[in-house]
Amino acid sequence: MWRVKKGSLETNEMIGLIIGVAVFIILIMVFKGAIFSSLGSGNVEESSDAYFKTFEKEVAKANEGNIGEFIMWQRMDDKGERDVFLIYFGDKYTFNIGDRRFVSMNNKNSICVCFWDGEEDACKKENCASFDRPVNYDGDYGQWAISTGDKIHIIREEEEYKISKVVKDE
Repeated sequence: MWRVKKGSLETNEMIGLIIGVAVFIILIMVFKGAIFSSLGSGNVEESSDAYFKTFEKEVAKANEGNIGEFIMWQRMDDKGERDVFLIYFGDKYTFNIGDRRFVSMNNKNSICVCFWDGEEDACKKENCASFDRPVNYDGDYGQWAISTGDKIHIIREEEEYKISKVVKDE
């Protein structure tokens, strides 16, 4: 039993008080983290880095003769404010999505994970790669882009990469 000036606290009461304060502090930290993680452009930039690494792993699967799968997810609250795209530039260096203009710093036949942070569009050079053969996206060899929620399959064939959008019923 602990003695205090105006009374005493039992050991069980002291443990309960400590646990209550700890839970309160944890809740504040979680709430604070949730607020700050949704602010700023660093979050979408970090997401684009992680998505590109995942995309590279899936292309490596295709290079080994397997089917690569790629999908990006995003909170619906951020959609339109902070967006991430997988963009195939083909033989061009720019790609427009609405009034947003994305630029690839890579060679021809390049693909990048790019992002819009609410103020500017960006395709970081380290999040771009060039394919060593043509890319056939659902029968088309031109430019294309996917956004969050779209799932694709990646298959490497003798002469080309075949990338196809996966229909949700599959």
